[in-house]
Amino acid sequence: MTRDKLLKTAVKAATEAGKVHLKYFRKLKSYGFKEHVTNIVTKADVESEKVIKNIIRNNFPAHGFLAEESGEENISGEYRWIIDPLDGTVNYAHGFPLYCSSVAVQQNGITVAGAVYAAYIDELFTAVKGSGAFLNGKRLTVSSESSLKKSLTGTGFPYSIYLKQGKQFDWFKKIASTGPVRRGGAAALDLCYVAAGVFAGFFEQGLKPWDTAAAALLVQEAGGRLSDYSGGKFDIFGDETLASNGRIHAELVRKLSK
Repeated sequence: MTRDKLLKTAVKAATEAGKVHLKYFRKLKSYGFKEHVTNIVTKADVESEKVIKNIIRNNFPAHGFLAEESGEENISGEYRWIIDPLDGTVNYAHGFPLYCSSVAVQQNGITVAGAVYAAYIDELFTAVKGSGAFLNGKRLTVSSESSLKKSLTGTGFPYSIYLKQGKQFDWFKKIASTGPVRRGGAAALDLCYVAAGVFAGFFEQGLKPWDTAAAALLVQEAGGRLSDYSGGKFDIFGDETLASNGRIHAELVRKLSK
């Protein structure tokens, strides 16, 4: 099995999900909630996940899934697809056009290909391990900024109460006191903008594997760096995500680990 075929499937799945997003965008009459009132689920989330999984099953019927809406399925095999059918659902439900689909595939626990598609702005981010990262076919490299005060940094605020949002605001103030910070609301897309050189850094706590699997590969393939807040090894199943162009990483770690 070639990684190119895996990527083509990821791209088709992500872009077909984007068509579902556009069909319902700013047309939803209602939406539901998960465990609390800030974690929304819409018809577009559920429908686009079904579209993604059907495309993958048609190409790779034996592969497993870890998906935001439907959970785990056959994950003990060699290949596992990690899916966020609609990242930035709160944005989407309120008509704010910063949202995306994210589709990654792992081989024996290593992410080997991924695609992130922002349908409203028609930006398709793709990566294959060892072959670079791309936006609409153009190769990406991280930014060249070497200091936080000259950099634009992205962040997000976790929904879960146990993650102590007060601490997140403390971190936000530490970073924002040095340089500008933006909160986009779609972590996969934020990470892609680190790969694209828009953000020089990004930090968020409490993300899930489907938020980070594809986009983390893009950051790595664009020459960026990933870790936890203390500079330790990054894990898509961990609670802390810190991504950067590498040049400001140590400065971000100093701010976040105090």
